[in-house]
Order: sequence, then structure tokens, then C-alpha cells
Amino acid sequence: MGLTEEKWEKLNQLNTDDARMILKFHQYLNEKHVLLEELKEFVMHDINAKEGFHTNDDVFSIIFSSHDSVDLKGIENTEKIRIIIDISAISTGTIWHTRMRRKMKSVIDSINHLEDSEFTDKRIHKILLSDDLEETVEDKVISLDFLIEQIKQVFERSSHTDNIKVYYLLASEHSIDEEIFLANELYKFIYALRLGEKKFNYIYDTVCDDMDRMFSKFGFCDFQNDKCLSQRHKSLFGNDYPVPKKDGCCFNVYKKCNYLNRRRQLSGKMLSMQAVYLSIPC
Repeated sequence: MGLTEEKWEKLNQLNTDDARMILKFHQYLNEKHVLLEELKEFVMHDINAKEGFHTNDDVFSIIFSSHDSVDLKGIENTEKIRIIIDISAISTGTIWHTRMRRKMKSVIDSINHLEDSEFTDKRIHKILLSDDLEETVEDKVISLDFLIEQIKQVFERSSHTDNIKVYYLLASEHSIDEEIFLANELYKFIYALRLGEKKFNYIYDTVCDDMDRMFSKFGFCDFQNDKCLSQRHKSLFGNDYPVPKKDGCCFNVYKKCNYLNRRRQLSGKMLSMQAVYLSIPC
């Protein structure tokens, strides 16, 4: 997945705003995901290899490997619960094949198919502005929404949530990025379930941290002289963008943003602002 070596070199040589953006798309799509450190002790590569899995009768065992609803009869009074989630069986469309990722893949695919005579700034810009999206087809057994509802039921009906152990079954030690990403996200989801009412603070902080990490790592805003990519291409007339100012804040019009610190970074976790201010000016 990504640009051919030839197209990478051509875009690198162009070094225009559009070319740099497409190179960032390539880097994003080829990011290598790593299992969360906290998750590693709960990862399995073979259900049967787990010692005593089928013989320990005092453990209520649930395996999510099909779309069948799990039988939770008697779970209320069970002290020990083991959940195993077969990651390879779960559809990741809603959180992996996002509109942004599909858009990036469509752009990359179009660039790869350009002939040398078509490789112009105008043609590249047109591809970036296109509404084409890559279509995705999944043949996974379990929908993510179904899995989440089933796990929530387990936690809601169990009176011993502290004794619920969740294991993540991955195909191999060299699982694809999509599976590792899903395992990490499911771990965060289940961790939030355990927090009860405190989960909202955790979710808020986690989303802010993830946005900071992604946009700082890939630099989609592409700041130059404290102006992001959009500010450099917007004029005062005929658009919905405010007057461009060298302040690193997309929506600052009349005065300096009160929430930017001296390094022009957001001074705290503010999700509504991070949705429009996503990178550190360089």
C-alpha cells in the first residue's frame, strides 16, 4: 500500500504543497502499529495453547469468534470470567477504513497510475480535490458494533467486573497493522468500561492525545512561517476562511488565541479546539 518508488521520487523533487501532502498520505497509510505495552500480556496466538483453558470449570469462558450472541446465563454469580476476542474475525470498517483513509488511498492510487506526461502540478492538484473514495469490501464475521454491545452486556450483568480477564487472539506474532490497531482500540474501550463514571475523562484525554500524536507525527497542517497549508492558499475574498495571520491558529481573526502557550501549542486538552488546531507551527 502506498506510492511506487518512482512516484515517490517525482513528488519529492516537486516539493510543492500538494506533493508534500501526498507524501504525508503515504507515510500515514504505511505507519507500523505496535501493541500497547499494557496489552502484551493478554495477547494469545493460539486458544488451545492457553494452559487449562478448557478444563478450568470455575471460570466463565466466552469466545468471540462468530456473530452468535453469547449465552450469559449464570454470569451474575460467577466470580471469574474469561473473554477471548478473535481479532481476525472482527470488521474494522468503522474505525480503520475511515473516510480519511479511503480518500488517501484513492489519491495514492490515482498518482501511481499517472503517465509521465500527466505528472503536472495542475493534474496533481485536481486529484487532491477529487471526491473519489476507494471502495472497501470486508468479509469479516463479527461487526464491531455487535462485539461492543456484547462486551458491555458482560460487564453490566457481572457483579465481579474486577475479575474479568480479557484476552486478544491474534493470528500470529506478525499480525497486520489493522489487527494490531483494533486490539489496541478494544483494550482502550474495555479499560474505559472498568472506570465506570470516570470513563468520560479517560475517553476525552485519550482522544486528545491520539489527535496530538497523529497530527504532530505526520504534520498534515504543514506549517511554514507560522501559516498552515490552508492559510497559505486562502485569500481574504471569496472563501470561508478568516484573515490569515502568522499566529499558528486557524481561526484567530482579531487577536491572539488565549489558549496558545509561548510555543504556540494548546495549553491544555481541549477537544473542540484540537479539531481545528492540529499541529505545531514550525
